[in-house]
Amino acid sequence: MLKTFLTASVISLGTVLAVPVHALSYTWSFTPTFGPMGVNPYVVSGTIDGLQIGSNNGAGIIAIVTNTPTGFLEGTTFAIFDSTNLGGDAFTVDGSGNVTLADALYRSASNDFLFLGGFGGYIPELGFTANWNAPGGSTSFTPVPFEFSPALGVGFLGSLWAANKLRKRLTKK
Repeated sequence: MLKTFLTASVISLGTVLAVPVHALSYTWSFTPTFGPMGVNPYVVSGTIDGLQIGSNNGAGIIAIVTNTPTGFLEGTTFAIFDSTNLGGDAFTVDGSGNVTLADALYRSASNDFLFLGGFGGYIPELGFTANWNAPGGSTSFTPVPFEFSPALGVGFLGSLWAANKLRKRLTKK
């Protein structure tokens, strides 16, 4: 009985640990060389979710603008993938989690556009109604660390406690 329980516990734990890596999240930014001046820091930045290690075709990736020089378009979600300039991958992420290629055009529901690039394809640009761009510049990406879920942690520790209690009960018999 103990052997069966331990085998099931190891298989269950192995299944939890073998779940594929979740989509990666990044903050992104570029410093525009052209565009409206404002009171905010002169940078366009935001978050991007949905990237995976390796090649990414652009679909299923969501970018949100969190800062613009004037505050305009802040909070706008760009989830409609349009195209790449070079015709290949929209993003490439190496095994260490570094974005090594960004060449993607996204549109918002209100048809504003966001170019994430500067790696030989599109230049970084945000606009339609207001336009900030950085010819010769590039978009920088910073990985967002994995955030451990407290509920998952408590559940994991609780299952270890229960397994230990059951092990002690079964070894007494």
